[in-house]
Amino acid sequence: SIEAARGFRDALLAQNPDTRPQRLSLRGLRIGPTTVSCLGLQLKDRGYTRLDLSENMLGDHAALAVRSLVRALPRLRQLYVAGNLITAEGAQELAEELEANSTLEVLGLGGAAEPGALSRGFRPNVIGSDGLRPLLGALGRNPKPALTSLNLCQTSLGAEAGRHLAAFLENDRTLLNLDVSCNPLSSEGICALLPQCTRLRILDVADTGCRGELIHPQLASLLQRTTTMTRLSLANNPLETRPLRRIARGVVACPSLVSLSLEATCMGTEGVTVLVEAMLAAKIQSLTELNVSANNLSQVEAATSLAHAVAKYTTLQILRLGQNALGDAGVLELAESLDPKVCPGSSLQILDLGRCRVGTTGARHLFACLKDNETLRVLRLGDNFLDDSLDMTLIDQLTNVHELQLAGNRLSHAALQRAAQVAARNRQRTRDEEPKALRIEMHRLLFQET
Repeated sequence: SIEAARGFRDALLAQNPDTRPQRLSLRGLRIGPTTVSCLGLQLKDRGYTRLDLSENMLGDHAALAVRSLVRALPRLRQLYVAGNLITAEGAQELAEELEANSTLEVLGLGGAAEPGALSRGFRPNVIGSDGLRPLLGALGRNPKPALTSLNLCQTSLGAEAGRHLAAFLENDRTLLNLDVSCNPLSSEGICALLPQCTRLRILDVADTGCRGELIHPQLASLLQRTTTMTRLSLANNPLETRPLRRIARGVVACPSLVSLSLEATCMGTEGVTVLVEAMLAAKIQSLTELNVSANNLSQVEAATSLAHAVAKYTTLQILRLGQNALGDAGVLELAESLDPKVCPGSSLQILDLGRCRVGTTGARHLFACLKDNETLRVLRLGDNFLDDSLDMTLIDQLTNVHELQLAGNRLSHAALQRAAQVAARNRQRTRDEEPKALRIEMHRLLFQET
């Protein structure tokens, strides 16, 4: 119908702004095999480098049409087909294309194409070990492989898939980023995989059903041997205190690691204390991002340990603490570490305290401590217990915060608008000051040269 056609056109335009002409996004448009075949004819030799066909209705019957579309786009570097109910049969068809393709660098068979989006979908690809084996075999036989990033999130991979991936990585020299999150790999599959991940830069094994007490020897060994890994996610896997101690020693022994996610790992107060002690004892501080959200950190001792990390771990820029019942007492501890008069060494730029049971008392003290802080740019306090008794002049005094999230509190619309205006004012001030500072520096350098 005309209305359906207009709706499709509007959705297509919304996903494809003119500012990104080399990207084509057809995500969630109910596209089937016939449409993909037509696209292969209509888009032949176009200059698209990124194609997103995720969350459609492709299935195995569209695999051949997808192959034709990939061949029709000679500059294609990124392909996303997550959420299309592709099974092992469709994966085998795609494998034949991968065996000869020398341009594709990113293949997303699962998860989300956009950073920060939810990984789990309603129609995941059910590739399994039977579909993974031919895919990896084809990549291994490719004389000129270009694939550097492989997303296999939520594709029904079991323990056997861990062994297939390990055998592939043993000989591969191209793949740098691997995401196997949200798969029932179990500790057995992860233990088989980890020893062969030394050349990876990014590894995501979140929610894979492994346990710290079973994988910690292989994980600690990997962290001590790798010189390239920059990002590691162990989220949603239970890490007991004893194995976490050894894992923490491996983390601090890996100077290349800059981002670590331990979200929902049941670490508790004792676990976070062990982690922070290891971080502060490191010879080289390298972590810039730490995620310990949803870990039942409700005791003041946990906040005290984290405050020590903020104050003394000088490279830490992003700290995510959401969904921990820190309360006002915990925030009071953290606030002191962000006051440059008390702890001048903090370099934290992003702090997430969403859903932490923070009340007006804790927020008031936090804002007061941030008054002279020049490094923190993003503060997230959504879904807490702030109300209109909060003194808004404390927010007005924040001159360096560019993003202040207060949604989900008991604040009036006027208070939220006022906070948004303060953040916008600060962003504009930074935009005005940076060119001025650049001109001053250029003039100084020019004077030195003459």
